[in-house]
Amino acid sequence: MLVMLFAGTAKAQSTFSYLTAYDTITNTPDTLHWFIPAPAANAFGTATMTVYYEGDFGSSSEDISIISEDGIELGVTRSYFDGSDCMADSVTFTFSASQVNSWAADDTLWFTGITSPDVDLFCTANHAQLLLTYSYCLTGPVAALSAPLSSTCSSAGIVTLNGAPSGGTYSGEGVSGNTFDPQGLAPGSYTLTYTYTNAGGCTSSDFTEITINEGPVASALTDTICTGSSATLDVNGTGHLVWYSDAALTMPVGTGSAYVTPALSATTTYYAATVLRDPYFMVNGISVADSVVIDHDTITGDDRGGIAVTNNYIYMVGDNFTGRFDLNLGNAMSFPRRDALLSDLKTGQLYTLYNPSVGFPDEDSMGYVNITQLRTLNDDLTLGSGILTLSDSIPFGYDTLSSYRSGIFAGNGFTIIYSALSRMWYVIDMQDGVVTNLGTLQDPDMNSAEAWASYGVAEFDGTAYSVLYRYAGNSDINRRVLPDNTPVTAYSFSNISDMASFTYAPWNNRLYMHYEGSGEFGGDSETLLYITAADSASTTDIGAAHLNCSASVTVTVDLCTDVKELGTAAMNIYPNPNNGVFTIVFSENMSNSKVEIISMEGRLVYAETLKGASTKDIDLSAFAKGMYYVRISNDTAVLTQKLVKY
Repeated sequence: MLVMLFAGTAKAQSTFSYLTAYDTITNTPDTLHWFIPAPAANAFGTATMTVYYEGDFGSSSEDISIISEDGIELGVTRSYFDGSDCMADSVTFTFSASQVNSWAADDTLWFTGITSPDVDLFCTANHAQLLLTYSYCLTGPVAALSAPLSSTCSSAGIVTLNGAPSGGTYSGEGVSGNTFDPQGLAPGSYTLTYTYTNAGGCTSSDFTEITINEGPVASALTDTICTGSSATLDVNGTGHLVWYSDAALTMPVGTGSAYVTPALSATTTYYAATVLRDPYFMVNGISVADSVVIDHDTITGDDRGGIAVTNNYIYMVGDNFTGRFDLNLGNAMSFPRRDALLSDLKTGQLYTLYNPSVGFPDEDSMGYVNITQLRTLNDDLTLGSGILTLSDSIPFGYDTLSSYRSGIFAGNGFTIIYSALSRMWYVIDMQDGVVTNLGTLQDPDMNSAEAWASYGVAEFDGTAYSVLYRYAGNSDINRRVLPDNTPVTAYSFSNISDMASFTYAPWNNRLYMHYEGSGEFGGDSETLLYITAADSASTTDIGAAHLNCSASVTVTVDLCTDVKELGTAAMNIYPNPNNGVFTIVFSENMSNSKVEIISMEGRLVYAETLKGASTKDIDLSAFAKGMYYVRISNDTAVLTQKLVKY
């Protein structure tokens, strides 16, 4: 049914509306297809799609995912009312009609519906149809709005908006003329609009969103230090954190959330700035209709856990070897076992987690590694020449007390690591090695690989990071917004066995998975397979022009004529080295003081004000191995001593 409704002779615009025929559900699960002949015209405004469906849709696990021809999920037909099986139902989705313009380039739109595995076929009618409606201009161009960045902060400068054709009007909170001023606006997402009316009277609008992030907050562990001493600075913020010695942000002195100054002889101000980028990357469609399956037992030996994909190969780690296969799962070869593989889904570069003092991390010889670098790997898994030094070290491995595994999640230009040892999420920028600590989660409910880490996919929606991982409770892939938001089901399968390692290849839109034995896709012993998937990604660097989301901290330098720097005899730490549990004994005049413990990276890991005691028992067993500084200070004296945790 093709309906053309003219809005009036004075308006050069029309409404397109089309109702498809029903497509019948014949399998469990099934893929439905609808085709719509549509003019390749200038769609604008909001499009509506109504899905009319009937069948086994009486519970929240029974639904149809509606996918556009470019892999975008438009919506899911969920029913939350038990007992509505076999009843006719409908749901309406809305989306920007401008998307239709690219879909209709060949004068035909096509949509796919994927039923969930729980949809059975016992009803008399098991089918669905679509009604698509949108407005479009018969003549003339339509409005288009763009901005040079998708995120900023309230302290940043004015953003110039670009609307086409010229002559339209801009609107939205913070908008004046063709500019957007974030100053004074609260953190959040702001919708900006550009409206244009052509000579024929056809009015159209386009929209864009700019997210205002919270600006960084900088502080010093000690605001006042003595002449010739160093200060430890810290900043809370998102993005790439860079330290500068000048207010113009032209002289960088360090990166990362912490910075230890050189010895200072005068009061000095430092500036922490956030480099804003737009690494948007979300996996937004998985299809189980087509799959390719092989067995890799003869190539790798028994499964172990670990998977990574490059532009040319997929790598699977086994107990004996790492198997390398081409992207179609052919041309299998065996290479040395690498227990800490990962890859950058932006560049296709293969890496290994690394610590130069121990070489290749191997779970059999070391249950724990303090990761300080990412090293590139060649196609044959030998070390490459590339070294990415991390701004902060990451404790990585298997926690024998809780039986938690760590997690490696490949992203587009970034990698997310979950440490089972520190219970923290870390984002690694694959361009400069800056590590951002996203926070703590005690138990992520990941299905456990046999090795020390499970593998999944890292995402960023422009505001928050999330991970896709195999849920331990069923055959779902869950999405969790970090650090600890409640996980939601991203994709459901009927049987994926013990799958705990999967990754995504954006260059061929495939999800590669491993499980042991057989599952819904088949398999025998050690099963490697791929299915079709899709993503939305943008990795545009904003650049140095937007380095003005900044905060400052001033360190006051005092001659300290009344403050004594006592010798090491005034403080005793025992045992030292230790396993993280130790006692500090100090002189009587320090009994009302502040005790601070600082990592080698300059991060404050412990702080407490003492009240009258001259001894203190401390437990740092949950923290990474390495060297720390113990500092006790009051108005009259400062004590500092090194501590080694093994």
